[in-house]
Amino acid sequence: GGDTAPRGLPPVTLEETSEHLLQRDYLGRTVKLCKATATIPLPLDFPVKTMEDWWRLKPMFEFHPDRIDVAQMARARQAEAWVLAGMPGAFDMARELMGEELACLAYYDQPELMADIVQTLSDTTFAVLERVSREVRIDQLSVHEDFAGKSGPLVGPDIVRAYFRPYYRRIWEMLAERGTRVFQLDSDGNLQPVLDALLDGGLTSIFPMEPAVGMDIVAVRRQYGSRL
Repeated sequence: GGDTAPRGLPPVTLEETSEHLLQRDYLGRTVKLCKATATIPLPLDFPVKTMEDWWRLKPMFEFHPDRIDVAQMARARQAEAWVLAGMPGAFDMARELMGEELACLAYYDQPELMADIVQTLSDTTFAVLERVSREVRIDQLSVHEDFAGKSGPLVGPDIVRAYFRPYYRRIWEMLAERGTRVFQLDSDGNLQPVLDALLDGGLTSIFPMEPAVGMDIVAVRRQYGSRL
């Protein structure tokens, strides 16, 4: 019943061959899909390097009343189904805008930029889900970050507590008061170094729990019990 994602540009196909598809995507990035080997296109450029760049794109991330889909809310009220709401990732959206390297550095080089991005996500997500949850009980809140690999996460616990936690807790605490039961993070990789910080943000579930990178689900249960 509500749209928390950026209100992006319509995609434009720039070139298509039997081997690849070149497009301009919803953020204005040039992205390339290699048809034989990939299902997710690779961005070749990123639109945000500075605060000025972000301010040009910021309006597509802000709240507008037409983000609320009344008909979809009515269908959700009638269906006996598990209702899931998604929120944009604190790191994931910065990575989409800036690329992984610049996003990681910007926490140190441009903290005011990173703070404004996550505050905008927080304000829009809160405005959308506060209205939706008046009409429909949301069973699960989910956030996609996907910010870790075999060697560990791309950001450390201090960054998680400073940037992720206020955003996560603002949305989760509002929904939990209205009956939401699960707050799930979607991330591959070894999250062990930031688990404590993530749980401080209110998470109750992490998916997947990837053994190939060192995540031991038995050890995690022993450490956190039914908290996670």
